Amino acid sequence: MALITAILGELSEIWRRYKAVNNREYHMLEKSLSLTRPGPIKQKAFTPKNSLPKLANYSVDPPESYWDCWNKVTFADIAHSSWLSPTEFVEIAKEAGYSDMNHINKISDYITHGARIGCEGEGRLPTFGHNDPSVSEHGWEIADEIQNWLNMGICVGPLSEKELPFTDYTVSPLTTRTKPNGRVRLILDLSYPHTKGHELGMGIPLSVNKGINNDLFKTEMTSTALWLKSMRCGGIGALLSKMDWESAYKHIHVHKDDLKLQVFKFCNKYFVELRLAFGTASSPGLFDWPNWAMTRSSMLLTKIPAQWVQKQLDDLCIATPPNKKQLMLDFVSTHRSICDRVGIRLAPETDKEKAFSCETAGTVLGVKYDTVTWSWNIDSEKLKCILHVLYDMLGSESVTNGTALSISGKIVHYAPLFASSKWWKKPITDLPDQEASKKSVIKITDSVRLCLTWWIMSLNRLRLGNLPIQDPIKQFPCWHIPVYTDASGVHTPSNHLHRGGGVYLENNSLVRITWPSNPVWIRHHGKSTTLLESIAALQGLLTAISQFGRKPYVVYCDNAGACYAFRKGSCKCHYTWTILKAMDDVANGTMSMVSIEKTRRCSGFGENVADTLAKGELSVLDRLGVSNPCWSRPSRVLDDWVKKPVVTPNLGKLLLDEMSHLMEVIIPPSCLHTDE
Repeated sequence: MALITAILGELSEIWRRYKAVNNREYHMLEKSLSLTRPGPIKQKAFTPKNSLPKLANYSVDPPESYWDCWNKVTFADIAHSSWLSPTEFVEIAKEAGYSDMNHINKISDYITHGARIGCEGEGRLPTFGHNDPSVSEHGWEIADEIQNWLNMGICVGPLSEKELPFTDYTVSPLTTRTKPNGRVRLILDLSYPHTKGHELGMGIPLSVNKGINNDLFKTEMTSTALWLKSMRCGGIGALLSKMDWESAYKHIHVHKDDLKLQVFKFCNKYFVELRLAFGTASSPGLFDWPNWAMTRSSMLLTKIPAQWVQKQLDDLCIATPPNKKQLMLDFVSTHRSICDRVGIRLAPETDKEKAFSCETAGTVLGVKYDTVTWSWNIDSEKLKCILHVLYDMLGSESVTNGTALSISGKIVHYAPLFASSKWWKKPITDLPDQEASKKSVIKITDSVRLCLTWWIMSLNRLRLGNLPIQDPIKQFPCWHIPVYTDASGVHTPSNHLHRGGGVYLENNSLVRITWPSNPVWIRHHGKSTTLLESIAALQGLLTAISQFGRKPYVVYCDNAGACYAFRKGSCKCHYTWTILKAMDDVANGTMSMVSIEKTRRCSGFGENVADTLAKGELSVLDRLGVSNPCWSRPSRVLDDWVKKPVVTPNLGKLLLDEMSHLMEVIIPPSCLHTDE
């Protein structure tokens, strides 16, 4: 009895703390609903690095005297080589005991002779594209950036067509992206022309990227979820470090045979990029292979655990426990020494946005982390940029494909940091067309609009303060209460009133929820097995919690679609999404843990009983050995929803309100979206 009292007392205290944390976050989200669109974005003033005159109009050809102000670079002036030393690169790999020296020698070869970007066939045929309008709008900034490239020896120009050493060249459109520091990033649109249905072998000129086999240039990328796992290894007070390459892609020069594919025009003059271009499909792999080789060499030399290190192209991020400071210092100093030997230009630690070491707070992969308070946030100006895009999309009927691509990438990046974000991600990530032009227009659907509202609310929450860092590892205890559920969606003329969903618990509790016999309902919902199985699973969880309280539950279901949809938080059927999200909300609102696991149909006693209940064959229960069953009523709220299904994010809240008559519940933040 004393042990039971101690356990119950401990559970009561855990529930009190759980309730306090969730209620606080719920109220903070309520406050965020009152926030409106943020103010204008503060753009840093552009400061030119060169003394080029500023033209009134960059959409027309400037006078020849304008080009006299440029520091012109011709092919005869350049040293066609990478910044990296192939000799030191190979030597360091040997010193570290790198296992795959064939890979090292392959990288050394293209460091020496230039990287072949992998474009084949019709991708090498000449095409000509016009620059994006943003090029004329930011003409002064672009001219200054191109001149920087010329000064660095990574570009040639300005040239006339006669000065080009080739005739079968491709001119790719130039596009821009404004950086937070006021400068612009130049991007070659090497996916132009954007053609659908045209493939290699048809004899039709294609884009450079269309001629590249991406499978030959794969590399390892990290993610927010992986970085959170590294931070988890460090724990509270973890030490963070970050190192960043300056002008990352420009370290590797491109083979002379491929330079004709990297031509662009500005104010009717020709320029040729000599290094890996930002926009070529193969550039990430060609850049990252030597980067990974040197990173792994540093790891081998210092013996730092691999799970503490994450790398996203030129960003190298490390998290260690507080008591491993010396190991962190050794790794940072070793890696900086290696980079210096090879010729890698790392950003100095004077700019904390780019590089720092042994800090408990810092910006990693665009997120500001604090390991002492175990919280995170986003830079206010960056947050404004995202929110402005979301507000614009919410108030529009359509969006450009370029904007859809951009915002979907951001949603994928930040989603692991938000609790319950899995339910609000897929409609937005499915919105862009990966093959279409960025200028093409895409209609915004109701499901996308629903998700936009949730993301605006959640991101506005960051304007009120930091959010707690989510645990990326969803642990589930070995011990659990099994819940067996099944559904029958086959409606026959002789048995159409008895089909439904069945629930069996090992304390002999039975529940049946009967499907409506309305022909319209049967036509629209009765044949969706994933929906019906999900309804049965939700009813199973509701019954189990009402009988056993706050426990871990595994719902055994023979429908793989329902298991997958619950795990991923998305489903093509929006009614199924409504049911499974409500299931997650009920678990959060009662401090229960739930997992839906796939089981084979009629593979055990519990599965057989649930199958029999679903079919309505109640006379068979005695034969199965179900003695003295305890029948429970299905949820009235769920039963009403089944009769009139509607897509809503608030079903979980309604179910929790119903359960509040039996036990104390909370309305979790995941339920706060819209009141209907």
